[in-house]
Amino acid sequence: MSLLTVPIPDNTYQVGSAPISAQAVPAGAVQMVCTFATVNWTNPLAALHIALEVSRNNQATWTGGGESTTACGSDGLFHNRSGGVLSTISSEFTWPSGVTHLRGTVTISGAAIHTNGTVVVN
Repeated sequence: MSLLTVPIPDNTYQVGSAPISAQAVPAGAVQMVCTFATVNWTNPLAALHIALEVSRNNQATWTGGGESTTACGSDGLFHNRSGGVLSTISSEFTWPSGVTHLRGTVTISGAAIHTNGTVVVN
């Protein structure tokens, strides 16, 4: 059961970086899953990079919380291991219990991405 679900609005996101401002992590949460629709994300030059930092002491210090880079194939589509086309992709981050806050950066490179989705914290 999710402790927090945040929608990612349907939009075209331009090349560049945007901060994920410091957010309180719900008590007991140890995972975040970001799911993105890939139906309109068809430019093979586009890539999405998410880098997180976590704090276990109410933002006094920060440590690495993981990174994820996602890009479609040379045909502009996303495929599973058996070659099927995927309509969504996910990036999963886990951290030890006791994390109080997270922050990070989202970077889009190569080409704009049209997507929507959700961020679910468990």
